[in-house]
Amino acid sequence: MKQRLLSKSAFKTASTCPTKLYYYMQGYPSVKEEDEYLKSLARDGHIIGKIAQLKYPEGVEIDRSVSKDLAIAEPERLLKSHENLVLFEAALRSGSFIAYVDILVKQGTKLSLIEVKSKGLNSADGQALLYGILGQKGGIVAKFSPYIEDIAFQYVVAKELFPDFQIACFL
Repeated sequence: MKQRLLSKSAFKTASTCPTKLYYYMQGYPSVKEEDEYLKSLARDGHIIGKIAQLKYPEGVEIDRSVSKDLAIAEPERLLKSHENLVLFEAALRSGSFIAYVDILVKQGTKLSLIEVKSKGLNSADGQALLYGILGQKGGIVAKFSPYIEDIAFQYVVAKELFPDFQIACFL
């Protein structure tokens, strides 16, 4: 079986169970791949992603269907050749790590990594999240920790690739 790169999905799998990570990295199928409800949530997430892209009409979408190698090489080439740029679904690879960034904005040596989620947020939760107020178990931090882990993984990969850049993360 073909071994996989360590992606955000693999990272999240590892945080729940190292044995699951082993089988995931070996390419074994997952029960999640068969779940129709999870597939519908993914489709809905793609719709929200497309809506978020409307904020950046100058953005360039990276076509991941052509080949994985091209999907990895193209963002790197574009980021090196443009001073200012917006990419959608950019693959960033550093070593055996790969992160797909929903929206990546480059302005000079500043990168903004934007993770798009279809999750509601009330103003109290937003304030708590913004100011890092740690809630009790089951509070705001627990509610948003999977999303924070997503963007943190992307940050680590981007920082390894672009150590001299200022990187900001957004949900």
